[in-house]
Amino acid sequence: CLMLLNAVVPPRSFPYLNLIPLIFPMLIIAYGLLTLYWIVLWKKRGLFFLLMFLLFFLPIRRWLNYSTPQAAVNDSFKVMSFNIRNYEDSDKETIAQYISAQEPDVVLLQEATASTNLTKHFKHEIEFPIVRLLTQFPVLESGNIDPAKNGHSFYADLDANGKTIRFINIYLEPFYLEKEMVKPSRDMATNEKKAKRLTVRFFKSFRAHQDQIAEIGKFIKDSPHPVIVSGDFNSVPNSYEYYKLSDGLQDGFLQAGNGLGTSFHDYKYPIRIDYIFASPQLRFHSYRTDRSRRLSDHFAVIAKISLQGKE
Repeated sequence: CLMLLNAVVPPRSFPYLNLIPLIFPMLIIAYGLLTLYWIVLWKKRGLFFLLMFLLFFLPIRRWLNYSTPQAAVNDSFKVMSFNIRNYEDSDKETIAQYISAQEPDVVLLQEATASTNLTKHFKHEIEFPIVRLLTQFPVLESGNIDPAKNGHSFYADLDANGKTIRFINIYLEPFYLEKEMVKPSRDMATNEKKAKRLTVRFFKSFRAHQDQIAEIGKFIKDSPHPVIVSGDFNSVPNSYEYYKLSDGLQDGFLQAGNGLGTSFHDYKYPIRIDYIFASPQLRFHSYRTDRSRRLSDHFAVIAKISLQGKE
């Protein structure tokens, strides 16, 4: 329940709350096993635990979801968000061929500092440090949002099938973690030191995220057009960052996704940090995390969206 306070308590006030969403999958598994244990023993507390489980229904759905597929319509278009890790895991041509094969209308890339091999597949490309956008749609306007040192975001107004939609590509400041930092040791003193260092690193990034989101969130709310917000948020569901960036928007995974939404696979732990959100005026017809290829430490997230949302 403390985790729900992330919707209102910023990291600069109490950063410890933002640690809870990181271990939420483990907490839910432990809670489920404990509930099952009490039910098997026919204890009344088992029923209480089961009823309390309903409080976690929506937070769980942000990780693990089921939805009914919706048929695409004539004005639907495909959006892809993909952190390509600066081609450290695959060469440019391999990634270009993969992206082209998905036939997206709009591609939003993160950790894309080098030029791509995609210009031959798309009519327009918008470049900013770390983040890029490629599209088949006419570009009406574009610009920088947050000139952060280690993260970046920009917007692009596109003419998507006759309607102006503002696309916002976000890459929040990373944690700069390495596997050795999170690998448990047999020595408890070493583990304690690692935990303290990780906590300091997390808190630093949480605070940076808060500052970046303050600027980005205002920009989203002031948009004169429906928005599609996507990217690598370096933040998990139910975190402060998730609540603030999704405020007033639809989470594509909740609307049309199925199964696990995890998108970062470099560690043996379920992590969802890549998202596609959209204004209520738009409608998600499908949403998937494409695990068919491991071309980066992230999987691409792909959604079909139409203009037939709520007016």
